[in-house]
Formats: sequence, C-alpha cells, structure tokens
Amino acid sequence: MKIAERLKYARTKKEVTQVEVQLATQIHAKTLSGYENGVSEPDLETIKKLAMFYHVTVDWLLSDNDSDHSINEPIYIELNEYEPVNSQAIILVNGEPVTKKELDYILVGVSTIRSMG
Repeated sequence: MKIAERLKYARTKKEVTQVEVQLATQIHAKTLSGYENGVSEPDLETIKKLAMFYHVTVDWLLSDNDSDHSINEPIYIELNEYEPVNSQAIILVNGEPVTKKELDYILVGVSTIRSMG
C-alpha cells in the first residue's frame, strides 16, 4: 500500500471527512485530496501531524509493510500545558478546535467536579 492509499484508509477507518481532517490539522482539504489521490506527497512534518490525528504510526504511513498500524498506547495530553494554536494535538468539540478561553472553562469545570467528590 502506498502513502496515498494509507492516508485514505486511515481517514475512512476513523470515519471522518477531509473537511473534518482540515479543521483538526489545518491542512487544506484540496491538499489532503491531493495526498490521498497520489498527486502529491506530504512532507515529514505533515506526515507526523496526520499520523497523530489518525492514531497511526509514522512508520506505518511510510512503510510497505501491511502490519498493524494502530498506536496501542494511549496519548496523554496535559490540559494545563495545552496550547490550542501551537500544539500538534488538537482537541475538538463538535468538530471545532477548542480555544484557549474554552479550555480555561473546561479546566475550571473539571476542577469543580473533582472538588465535589
């Protein structure tokens, strides 16, 4: 399987549209389409971003080997250190990236719930 096929496979397995990938990764949908159709190939930074979004390994995206591609270990994100604009991890709510202000409200809510017992 080539990288174009792997990217399309990973997206369909995750059951997301190219627009949803665009919102989460900030990669233009037309560019994503080009990657999936083999018209162009992503650079290494983009491959890393897509691998993280799809929860697959960079090795799997680049490999000719059809072995298991899933990341079996959980991904931990420390919300107190999360930067919505600069982080490679993107937190979505209803398909939209969480803003810094929304993140602050989330942290206050979690803190309040935890203090209740």
